[in-house]
Amino acid sequence: FGSSGITSYDSGENDYPTSLIIDSEQRILVANNRCCDAPRAAILRFSPNGQLDTGFDGTSALATLGASNNVSQMKLDANQKIVLVGSATTSGSLALVARLLPNGQLDSDFSEDGFTLVDLDDVETASRYSYFEDFVITTTGKISAIGGGNTPNKREAVVFFKTNGNLDVSGTNQTGMARFASATGVDFAELNSIAQDGDGFLVVGGGAIDESSWNSGFATVLRFGSNGLLDPDFDNGGIH
Repeated sequence: FGSSGITSYDSGENDYPTSLIIDSEQRILVANNRCCDAPRAAILRFSPNGQLDTGFDGTSALATLGASNNVSQMKLDANQKIVLVGSATTSGSLALVARLLPNGQLDSDFSEDGFTLVDLDDVETASRYSYFEDFVITTTGKISAIGGGNTPNKREAVVFFKTNGNLDVSGTNQTGMARFASATGVDFAELNSIAQDGDGFLVVGGGAIDESSWNSGFATVLRFGSNGLLDPDFDNGGIH
């Protein structure tokens, strides 16, 4: 593999790989965020022996997602299509979910252009920074993503998408989105990971800090039902 078990890649900028997956042909796909003069992300593919696949089109596909973009997490769906979440800068930073074909090109059957941008910020905020941190592809093929935005006291968000990339508004009060605070009086919080358990519930983990003192930290676990609402049978209204 590579040279002495190691392969390396240098874009000529500062490279920050954030996610790695292996497809059905044992090829290695890496989400690489490049910084800092013109931040943007690229998906790289390597052969099973560690050679860069120059015929893969992931780089040019991501160039269409905004003036700058980054990828937080990347996974393969049941059809070996590449699903990813992160953020893209168009007019402010918007949370991003996208789907690429196995050849790295945007999937035109996903949303309108192969990707969906979601604003998770308060409508009155001047400093916008919506983003997605992680996601899960459920057993039905739908996508549930976690992230946040500049929304005072309720920065965390769980967003639900149909298999075609459009918001799933059948639950969560017909918005496709659930916002909440981790605990009473907590100002700063962040969701880090999401998974689906064997009963179809979505389990979300993260943390929170009380900005008023900066010495109170909290670990947080939440559980959502398939309707996108917190599970009232899980600890205190769905939040532990």
